[in-house]
Amino acid sequence: MSGTLNFLMVMLGSAFGGGARYAIELAFPYTPPNSSLPLATLSVNVIGSLLAGIFIGLSLPGGPLYTTRAALFLVTGVCGGFTTFSAFSLHTLALMQEGEPYLALIYVGLSVVLCVIAAALGYMIGAEM
Repeated sequence: MSGTLNFLMVMLGSAFGGGARYAIELAFPYTPPNSSLPLATLSVNVIGSLLAGIFIGLSLPGGPLYTTRAALFLVTGVCGGFTTFSAFSLHTLALMQEGEPYLALIYVGLSVVLCVIAAALGYMIGAEM
């Protein structure tokens, strides 16, 4: 039963994260070639990285979320459903196809650097709570 419950926690978290991502994409749509950067996807990935770092930090031994199910729900489920690497890849490809290779490189660079910084910052925040 434990494995089934873990699976359900990931599914529930993924539904919540995916719904939140979709709401942000609706609020700030990326409409090539009229948009310069897919800012909603970039924002979702940075926010998701920050949250994943916080949740992992909070899941350390002695932390308030030190349970397998909490980490599965929040990190694997919510953050996994919220962040958008596949959308990131497609937006990068679209920028390249639109003849914007430098903008694509800027987007890739910003995404990688900001998301790693956000994950590290989130981890530090979560580990200190």
